[in-house]
Amino acid sequence: MFGRIYCGMHSLIDVYGGATLGTIISLPFSIYHDYLDTFFYLGGIEGPALASFCVFLILYYHPFFPGKCPCYEDTFSALSAGLGVVYGSFMLNIHHPIYSSEFPDVPFYLYRTVLGVFIVAGWKAISKPVIRKVFALGFDRLLKKFRLYKKKKYSALGNQKSASTLSSNSSKGLHVFSFDLDVGSGPDKIYSDNNMARIPIYILIGYISVYVMPWLFFYLGV
Repeated sequence: MFGRIYCGMHSLIDVYGGATLGTIISLPFSIYHDYLDTFFYLGGIEGPALASFCVFLILYYHPFFPGKCPCYEDTFSALSAGLGVVYGSFMLNIHHPIYSSEFPDVPFYLYRTVLGVFIVAGWKAISKPVIRKVFALGFDRLLKKFRLYKKKKYSALGNQKSASTLSSNSSKGLHVFSFDLDVGSGPDKIYSDNNMARIPIYILIGYISVYVMPWLFFYLGV
């Protein structure tokens, strides 16, 4: 937390405001966690479907920034990994390995931790160039059209706001900045091929961590 302030990535208000907002949002989840766990992980397909829809809406309506902020990369990665955890937990509830009831020793957990880190790191290293190439080949035209659509839509909205502000403040002599999405973190950055490739990469990271690894550990006997 203090490192973000020290490096100039965020202000004190950003950090404590985000912590406060996160605490407020987490309260209903902590109160109704039993119901939510049952709905998303132990119920039918409605839970994962709703989670997918919510993530889609958040990413689709992701805000644009006038400055060059890479925060959108964290948003895409974290939400995609969380969605993968939902998918993996749902599948693990349907089909899960049966472990011994004996309490394992410490080396048991160390083996799992080291192996799990290597698996995730290996998947990330291998999948990034492959999925990015697939996106560049198969989704390049679609993403270009989508970026152009978002750019036109928000540029028009920004121009309307600028015109409204200009008309209301012209008598005051206030300067109005133009709404330019070519500068900062606009659609070309947020919905770029590289950033969109984070969605399948991190969904599978969450899925592998929750569903694939338990089965792998089971077959390896660790």
